[in-house]
Amino acid sequence: MAVALFAPLAVLTNSCTDEIEFGSSFVDKAPGGTATLDTCFANETYANYFLTGIYSQQYYGLPYTGRSDGYNHSASSYVGKLDCFTDLYQCYYTATTMYGSYYNGSMTSAIDAPYSYLNDYVWTTVRAGLLFLENIDKTPISTVEGDTWTGEKLRSRWKAEARCLMAAKYADLFFCYGGIPIVSQTFTGGETSYSMPRLTVEATVDSIVAMLDQAIPDLPWAYNGARANDSEDQNIARWTAAAAMALKAKVLLFAASPLFNSAEPYYGGSEAENGHYVWYGDFQQSRWERALTACEDFMKRLGAEGYYELTQATGTSNIDYRLAYRKGYINWSSRENLHVTRVHEYEGSGARYDWIKWVGIGRHSYLPTYELMELYPWNDGTPFDWEADQKKIMGTGDTRKNARLFYRYTDKTNKVASRDPRMYENMLVNGDYVAVSMEGAASTDEMELWVGGTHAQFNVAEPLRDEQLNIQKNEDGSEVIQVNQKMTTTCATGFAMNKYVCGYTADSGGGSSVMYRTPCQWVMLSLPEMYLMYAEALAQCGKPTESIAQVQKIRNRVGLALNLAEAYPDENLTDAANKDQLIERILQERACELGMSNARYHDMCRYKKGEWIVKPLHGLIVFRDNFNSNGTFTHEYTSYIGEQKDAGNTHPIYFSYQKFELYSRAQWGKDPNSQEIKKWFLMPFPATEVNKAYGLVQNPGW
Repeated sequence: MAVALFAPLAVLTNSCTDEIEFGSSFVDKAPGGTATLDTCFANETYANYFLTGIYSQQYYGLPYTGRSDGYNHSASSYVGKLDCFTDLYQCYYTATTMYGSYYNGSMTSAIDAPYSYLNDYVWTTVRAGLLFLENIDKTPISTVEGDTWTGEKLRSRWKAEARCLMAAKYADLFFCYGGIPIVSQTFTGGETSYSMPRLTVEATVDSIVAMLDQAIPDLPWAYNGARANDSEDQNIARWTAAAAMALKAKVLLFAASPLFNSAEPYYGGSEAENGHYVWYGDFQQSRWERALTACEDFMKRLGAEGYYELTQATGTSNIDYRLAYRKGYINWSSRENLHVTRVHEYEGSGARYDWIKWVGIGRHSYLPTYELMELYPWNDGTPFDWEADQKKIMGTGDTRKNARLFYRYTDKTNKVASRDPRMYENMLVNGDYVAVSMEGAASTDEMELWVGGTHAQFNVAEPLRDEQLNIQKNEDGSEVIQVNQKMTTTCATGFAMNKYVCGYTADSGGGSSVMYRTPCQWVMLSLPEMYLMYAEALAQCGKPTESIAQVQKIRNRVGLALNLAEAYPDENLTDAANKDQLIERILQERACELGMSNARYHDMCRYKKGEWIVKPLHGLIVFRDNFNSNGTFTHEYTSYIGEQKDAGNTHPIYFSYQKFELYSRAQWGKDPNSQEIKKWFLMPFPATEVNKAYGLVQNPGW
């Protein structure tokens, strides 16, 4: 049931201070004074301003501001990224919702959820989009000879874009809340009451898909600059048929997942489950087949129209593969990004608030865990196994020259990367380059993440000393090491974040600041994700061989020669009977490829991975070792960059490692199948909205 958009949820955008206010606020203030809807849609220029303003409310997944007014709630640095509630990242800033409410288990329906039902401009977008659709037909649109998008075709395209903008916002809510209200027209102000019933999962999904299906025929496949009025520079971030088809596939894939598509509800005994607001009420294989059809439709059109493609390496070195992966998501002109969102004058332009750091204090150190590191295979695609690979990790022989956890060193200036190139692009590890340019040139300095090193210092661990500053020893002669995990540092887990950032350099204020690769865009939908969604749908529909082939397109791009079946021969992944194991490997591949994109969080929820929530997580202590003349190794707690490097001393090439448990979360050690854990699969609606009794039913457990 679709109903009218009502006032309490239709907060007007009022943050713009330019002469023209965008979005629905354009009604409040137009050039020259008071405006009406007639003014807003009097000509195509103003109408385009209005539509363009709606784009400003799209979700941008990198926190970039400390403000609240005029910005999406999720953009606030005090909220935190969704992925840091998974097993792959740890957030140490106590003022964030993720740390202060999720980690300690105190989240309630009185606290604004990380993706806000009210304050992420969903309803502002919906209201503005509906206003646009209700009024654009009265706008005179000229016909320009030679232009593809002109006259009535341009009007239809703009309508399709408005539908996509609304569908995307609804999808954001659906991914986090399940069934939601869907509205069909704007509130006039004269109504004496309203009804906004929460729709079932089925009705929500069908409504979003219907919007996208209506939009797709009127959108260009891509903006490739090949036609007049179709330049990449002007239109590259607008909605396209490719993006709309990808979003449709994503919504259907999510809906077909076990959270919603199951013979049993995920929580048990709740009103929301009884009303089918958080699940379909049964399992139907046809839902996976519907998702597969959506993926196939995309791939068929990709084959017919082309344009989108994975960015490929220009060589076969680790740096070549890393740059291909990086340029694929970060370059504005990348042909593997199906839809992106951007913000102005914040990320990438020297602003003090940015997604990864905060004026050099390191508050926003979304730190990779050991568990993320171990997901990445060796550089030929062979799985990494901490226990079985100790000879590779620690080395063998008197000189341990075979050691290659991250790099295999031949001498102080030559090393070979040992692992999946994507690992180095998602997390900085010991020995990585401090900076790698977009052209591939690497700095001569390396990340010193060992105890006492330049970058880690003693923020991960340190040796305990007695009153005479002698290092204390255990009975077995080993040194007594104290774990620190200092919260306001960039490497308290032994690793540092590297997605969307390029390294660290001194800023003008003398502190440590992120060195940006380029003004950051948030990749909402990408070709790599499409291949992985297609692989998942194929696996769920009994086509494992075809599924593995889709995953290999992603692995080939970074030089991983072994496909999943070859990498895991004991798991017999080509047998459809082993579907669940293949799905596990696809989820692992999604974690490796789609770092910090919310993919891990959504995968955890839609597959009901309570075990990811409850397992204790770890960091890695790195020790710099000296090889002594008597054939033994000892730890050295000094940096190399600086005096040792300036003096021409041999660069350290011997390292040893020790896992340690991270600061605990309230959920760790609990029963993954308990209601206490399963409630986290969907976010709580605000209690204030539920109490208004307009039809919103609270999610289970909240």
